Amino acid sequence: MLKRYFFAVEIVIVTIFVMMSANIFLTYIRSRLEFLPEISYTTPSRPIIQKKGRSFKYYSIIDDRNIFASLSEIEEDTSPILPKKEEEVLTTLNLKLVGTITGSPERSYAMIDNLNERKQDLYKVGDSIEGAKIVEIERNKVFLKNNDRIEVLVSFEKNKKGEEVSPFGRRPGGKSNFRNAVKKIGVNKWKLSRKDVTEILGDVNRFMTQVAVKPYFESGKPAGFRISKIKSNSLLKKIGLRNGDIIKNVNGLNIETPEQAFEAYKQIQKEPVIRIDIKRNRRKKTLTYEIR
Repeated sequence: MLKRYFFAVEIVIVTIFVMMSANIFLTYIRSRLEFLPEISYTTPSRPIIQKKGRSFKYYSIIDDRNIFASLSEIEEDTSPILPKKEEEVLTTLNLKLVGTITGSPERSYAMIDNLNERKQDLYKVGDSIEGAKIVEIERNKVFLKNNDRIEVLVSFEKNKKGEEVSPFGRRPGGKSNFRNAVKKIGVNKWKLSRKDVTEILGDVNRFMTQVAVKPYFESGKPAGFRISKIKSNSLLKKIGLRNGDIIKNVNGLNIETPEQAFEAYKQIQKEPVIRIDIKRNRRKKTLTYEIR
């Protein structure tokens, strides 16, 4: 019994000793950590160099050269003011308007006969004729600036009844006598008399009152002329042309610009056969006319 008592006391004493030893060890370690020297890291800083600001004059090159296209010159509108219809004054120049092709200003043309020089030619906005400048082209009408006055050249006149009459004495789009002169002799093939063709080509202003002609473009490039507003009683209707047709070629001559159309007009007047290549509803067709 006594041995068991002493054994228990020894265990308690050993436990107390171990705890005290551990406490002393921890206290020593903590004291060492508290006195460790602090290590500081410093990054060497570069000296800040303050640049001197440039004056506004240094950047004036941007303004002078307009690098960012922020400055645009305001162009003065120098286009003439056209008179009202009731105030239009017919030109006194010895000219005859044969016909017009209308579109945007840069794509509008007028066929004018200079009676003084006996010369027929094609004109556009900005061109001069007999000392007058062409300032506007409308259907069957051309505005001329003559001695600081706006004058009008028309392809028709007015008779005593106030009706619009061509210089040949016919009303624009009026009835024609071609009904029996045109004969269809096959698919897309017709026969016309030489007399009728000569009369048609010699009276272009009458022809131009029967149809509206505008340039046609493909991918932004000229590719022919589109016809529309064909009069129901016109010769064009009788020879197979339809609204929306695009004229591409005449007797092997490409018709892409007004100049080319004018050349074709002059060349076909004595041809025995006229072939017109057209585009209709995205399909190509050839219309053939025998001239007898």
